[in-house]
Amino acid sequence: MKTHLIKQGAYLSQIDNQRGNSVTVDLPVASGGTAQGPTAFELLAMSLNGCIATIFTTMAEKKRLTIEHLEIDLEAKTTEGEMEAIDYTLRVKTTATDQELEKCLELTEKVCPVGRLFHRAGVPFTHRIERM
Repeated sequence: MKTHLIKQGAYLSQIDNQRGNSVTVDLPVASGGTAQGPTAFELLAMSLNGCIATIFTTMAEKKRLTIEHLEIDLEAKTTEGEMEAIDYTLRVKTTATDQELEKCLELTEKVCPVGRLFHRAGVPFTHRIERM
């Protein structure tokens, strides 16, 4: 995996990956940026949220569970630039049982590569599953 960054302003940068995708990162106005994108720190939480959604969907497909709709609200609790805890709510519209959903989410947390980085760093996770 490779990335390339081009600085475009005081704190504004565009980062590209080798597949041609781009992300803009910046600082909030209060910190001297122009708020044209998330901070790199915010991208950590956004990446985790995306990884959970992707792996959960993959695990559900493998278990032949039908997911009609999925939303995840994730909060990274931080203090002075340190992530202290992750709390997220997975809202799902499905015919799967509660037990099937919990098992799918348990596997997701074991397999999600971004989540594994957080776990290795000692960041605890809590989650809830709600039906839509």
